[in-house]
Amino acid sequence: METQQAIFSRTSTRTFSTAPIPRQQLQTILLSAMVVPAAHTRTGCKLYVLNSQQMQRLVQVMAGSAVPVATAATGILVLGDISAFNPPTLAWGNNCAAAVQNMALTATDLGIGNTWVGVWPSASRGTAVQQALSLPNNMQPHSILLLGYPTTPRKAPAPQWRQELIYSDSFVPDPQ
Repeated sequence: METQQAIFSRTSTRTFSTAPIPRQQLQTILLSAMVVPAAHTRTGCKLYVLNSQQMQRLVQVMAGSAVPVATAATGILVLGDISAFNPPTLAWGNNCAAAVQNMALTATDLGIGNTWVGVWPSASRGTAVQQALSLPNNMQPHSILLLGYPTTPRKAPAPQWRQELIYSDSFVPDPQ
């Protein structure tokens, strides 16, 4: 699959089949997170592959996201190791977001459905995930990428050019 095809065809999967993700494909998805260019040359990004028991603990604390979490074959919790940055900085959040995006596009390329569930910057959600999984204090939950094969394939909407989002030279909409 071409990169643009993966970008334009990616959708959020809401219900997953019970089929497991093959180990080789999971490793390819994880590897794609490891090649992200990092701010301050430190990723500060850790990847936690969740087992079914941990996924069920998350169902209890992820209000509003429980259905996809409950049905996903696998979840990858992306964590920011805030101790990796001295002085402290929020750059870990950017690094983690880039890692999640790489994994989501790689999963799409492999034909694996995925949903990006944000945790950060919600302090209450981050604390709930941290406590549910007994994470160390320096590990800040950023996102959970849910993976699995969709039970109902979704078609991505056709990309539409939105000129009102484009600015040139000033913060006045470009009339083109």
